[in-house]
Amino acid sequence: MFGRCRKLEISQALVRCLRIAAFIVVPLGVAPAMAGSERRAAAMPVGEQITAYALTLIGHPYRPRGVRPETGFDCSGLVQHVFERTQGIELPRTARDMARVGRRVAQGDLKPGDLVFYSTQGRTFSHVGIYIGGGRFVHAPSSGSRVCIVDMENTYWRHHYSGGRRVLDNAKMTAASHPKI
Repeated sequence: MFGRCRKLEISQALVRCLRIAAFIVVPLGVAPAMAGSERRAAAMPVGEQITAYALTLIGHPYRPRGVRPETGFDCSGLVQHVFERTQGIELPRTARDMARVGRRVAQGDLKPGDLVFYSTQGRTFSHVGIYIGGGRFVHAPSSGSRVCIVDMENTYWRHHYSGGRRVLDNAKMTAASHPKI
């Protein structure tokens, strides 16, 4: 139903991760009190922190109600884990509840780190992913598959798009209110 990730997409994602990693190195003298991973994260915009970490999870298995890399993810578990791990923000557990967080964003205004929602299983806001830029998002698609990158212009995803939400504002993470979409 959702399609499978191609090896090329995974390779491209890994190359992008390496390119991002190459730009986030901070000289030791800049922030000596910070641990290495904290220095690297501080040197990169929040949206890129989120997308960079999400890309490291490509290939992890889909698992219903999954919320950990060790066991696998469902769509909202992946998003919840990425935001908790990179920003210390606890998002709601379900895609439907996540669709009430932050503010609505038009598809043409999406930025890396924004949430993208889809109507699958006949329900609005039943699937969520993380926008990574270039019209693509990372998600945990369905049983028997793995976390992967998908083009939003893919026929299936284009027809099932429900909307985007921005939980990030002004290059910082905010625990936004829960307005209705």
